[in-house]
Amino acid sequence: MPLQVKQIVGNSFIIVGGPKVPVVGLITDGGNPKHAVLIDSGIDEVAAKAIDKAILDGYALQGIINTHHHADHCGGNNYFQTKYPNIKIFATYSEQPLIEHTDLEPMYLSGGAKPFSFIGANKFLHPKPSRVTDIIPDESEGVVLSIGDIKCTVRDLRGHTKGMIGISTNDGVLYCADAFFGLQTLNEHKILFHTDIAASLATLKKIEDLNVKYSHVVIYHGGFIEDVHGLIGVNRKQILEVNDFILEAIKNSVKLTIDDLLATLIGKFEPGPLLPPQIILNRTVLQAHLSFLESSQRILLTAENGYVFCSIHPAAHVSSVPNVISNTTPK
Repeated sequence: MPLQVKQIVGNSFIIVGGPKVPVVGLITDGGNPKHAVLIDSGIDEVAAKAIDKAILDGYALQGIINTHHHADHCGGNNYFQTKYPNIKIFATYSEQPLIEHTDLEPMYLSGGAKPFSFIGANKFLHPKPSRVTDIIPDESEGVVLSIGDIKCTVRDLRGHTKGMIGISTNDGVLYCADAFFGLQTLNEHKILFHTDIAASLATLKKIEDLNVKYSHVVIYHGGFIEDVHGLIGVNRKQILEVNDFILEAIKNSVKLTIDDLLATLIGKFEPGPLLPPQIILNRTVLQAHLSFLESSQRILLTAENGYVFCSIHPAAHVSSVPNVISNTTPK
């Protein structure tokens, strides 16, 4: 089934229709011919070709804004940059190295070592590299990007990754990338991928506040969202359920290693058979939760006999999660 360009409102669109392209944003200038900017580019050349075909007849592509470095958001860059050598590609300072040097993500997922084959050869974790032509500073909330006659505004939505951004338009549309997820993803994955839990919770609160101004909200895995507050509530609940389970598991064990805790967590929330890459990704999420709990003095991490053990901090009040939602909101 070919991809389709669907109007959200005014000059703000989404491209939908294929499993390899959950949702890609498209902003135009309304001119003749219509100039266009993509928000993300799909996972690979196949996805990029489908996107290109969907817009080729009606739009002249001027640039791509990568919300973050994950393959399903930047894997099509290489195709577009090869076909359109003068195209502009935007990304934040923190995301740019991982888009240009795509071997870095498999390496950091492997603890800095040469990656296992199931990570290094995995296109979902190792897309083709591309060159970022225009770097957006981190903490760039409110910065206006001008790409030809197209103007849009950067929204700092970090948490899923360190430098992830969203984009808002003058039409009142807010493209939120992977700041939160649709119901299908929530049903399939109970352990949501976020690398900074405090920042992710703050970003959810921020989107709720922005929803007053931007009445049309789009996410990559879910499309156009009508009940933004309801869906964000489900996302928040799922994050905190995982966090509370980790805290209780540590509380109820004398000595618990990170690997023991990972197996316990997967057994609770992802009981089906998982492939090795999924286990590695869930370990990253677990470490994000442990970092969140340690930084708020909820837990201690100690070393003994070659193991890292998790235990409850002596001063912690186990019955509640620290309130970081409002006082760490990205600017």
